[in-house]
Amino acid sequence: RHVIINHGDHAVPSFDFPESAALALARVARYAEWRRRPEGNPRLFGDFERAPARQLVESMLSGTDDDPACWLDGSATTRLLGYYGIAAVAPGNVDLVVEVILDPLFGHLVAVGTGGGFAGGAPAEREFRSLPLTDVDAEDLIGAVPRAAALGAADRQGLEDLLLRLSRLVEDLPEVAELHLGFVVAPATRVVAAAGGPSPGALSPTAPTAELSAGPSPPQVVVGADAVRLAPWRLRPERAVRRLR
Repeated sequence: RHVIINHGDHAVPSFDFPESAALALARVARYAEWRRRPEGNPRLFGDFERAPARQLVESMLSGTDDDPACWLDGSATTRLLGYYGIAAVAPGNVDLVVEVILDPLFGHLVAVGTGGGFAGGAPAEREFRSLPLTDVDAEDLIGAVPRAAALGAADRQGLEDLLLRLSRLVEDLPEVAELHLGFVVAPATRVVAAAGGPSPGALSPTAPTAELSAGPSPPQVVVGADAVRLAPWRLRPERAVRRLR
């Protein structure tokens, strides 16, 4: 318990116990350290296809007469992610879970988590950040999850790239109200269950075929059922606040 002692133009908090005062001072110090850190910069990508992505979202929402929201099927999900350079593989075990949710107060949030399953399993450990992300935000989010922080340099770069691409996707398409992906760390040599997509290197979560990968493989993104939910976007005043700085 604490009280505020007012003295002229100044206010001083008073705590019953020194431990409470020390905890409050530690929180102030952490907040000051966070404010001093560089804000970073958004990453620019040159391989986005925004027009067909916008057309896909609008066509899917126009077909929902009874319910204004809808889940994308596997084909539509693969197409949407592909427009933002995100390749997907068949569902399976994952190392990390990457999610986007639309919070009624804070707007879009991105989370990285470990533990639990991919589809429907709540991660035991999860860290959130508000969107949009800068490169510093993505690094900070990865570093806050021990399993993600322990990744090798190539896998960390792959996860950071995924987070920044998702940030731009949601910024362009705020109708994306919910998104669930799995992140698979590929060992040096592995058998990948994958299917040919519309372009070389693009993978589809349907009709997998065995493919031997000899040598370093990039991290993969797993897409399962009910991975992306769309809903009509209504901008509320409180959602315009992205940071408390």
